[in-house]
Amino acid sequence: MRTRKQSSRANESVEDLLRRAINKTLLTVIKEEVQHMDPLLPRDGPAFRIAVILMAAACLGLTDIDGLDALTQYSRSLVAEISDGMRASGLWTDGAVCREFFFEGDQISPRLWVGCLVAAEVAVVSNPEISPGIRKRV
Repeated sequence: MRTRKQSSRANESVEDLLRRAINKTLLTVIKEEVQHMDPLLPRDGPAFRIAVILMAAACLGLTDIDGLDALTQYSRSLVAEISDGMRASGLWTDGAVCREFFFEGDQISPRLWVGCLVAAEVAVVSNPEISPGIRKRV
C-alpha cells in the first residue's frame, strides 16, 4: 500500500524530482558553509537564517521572494524583510545580486556578516560597487 507521500511523488515529473533534490542539496551545503564560518551561531537564530537567505541569493543570483522562500523554507515575511533591506542598499536589484560583495574569488567573503546587518536594516552600504564600507543606519 502506498503512502500519501509516495503517491504524490509518483505524480511528479522527473524534472520536479530533480529540482527538489538539487534544492535540498544546495540548501544543505549553504547551511554547512554558514555554520563553518561561525560554528557558534545557533542554527535556529535570526542571523543564521539571514545568512542562509543571503548566500542562497548570492549563489543563484536569485532575488525573487517566492523563489527564496521556496528554496530556504523560511517564512515569506522574513524573506521579504531581507529583500527590502538588500534592495534599499543596492546589493540586490530586480533579478541581480552584487556577488562581488559576498564572494572573494570562489570563497565566501567575511562581508557576509555585513550583509546580514544590511538585510536587518541595522547598517547601510555606502557604495557596494566601489567599496564594502558601511555606516550605521539612522
